[in-house]
Amino acid sequence: MNFMKGWMCPIYKKKDKTQIENYRPIILLNSDYKMFTKALLLQLIEPMKAMIHHDQAGFIPGQSIFDHIRLTRVVITYAETLEVDGAIIALDQEKAYNKTTTCGRPSRPSGSCNSS
Repeated sequence: MNFMKGWMCPIYKKKDKTQIENYRPIILLNSDYKMFTKALLLQLIEPMKAMIHHDQAGFIPGQSIFDHIRLTRVVITYAETLEVDGAIIALDQEKAYNKTTTCGRPSRPSGSCNSS
C-alpha cells in the first residue's frame, strides 16, 4: 500500500440508507503514515500554539466548544443589558465536515467498502 493512500469505507449513520448524507466516510490509513504524522504533530504542537488564535476551540486539545457556547450567552446578555442590537451568525457544520466527493461529484454509498 502506498504511504499516502487510505482505504475509504462509508459508514451508515441514520435515516434513509439510499441518501449519501446519511453516511460518514471513514478512512483507514497506513500505519507508517499515522506514525509519521504523530511524530510531526509532537514536533509542531508548541509552535502552533503561538499561531492559533486563543478563540479557536475546535480540534484543539484542552479547548471546548462549550466555552464558546458560554461566551455566546454572555454576549447576548451583555447586548440585552445595554439594549444594543446585534446578530449571531451560525454556520452549517454538516456542509463543512460531513460530505465526501469523488472527482468533484458526491460519492454514492455502495453498502460495502471500496479501496482507493
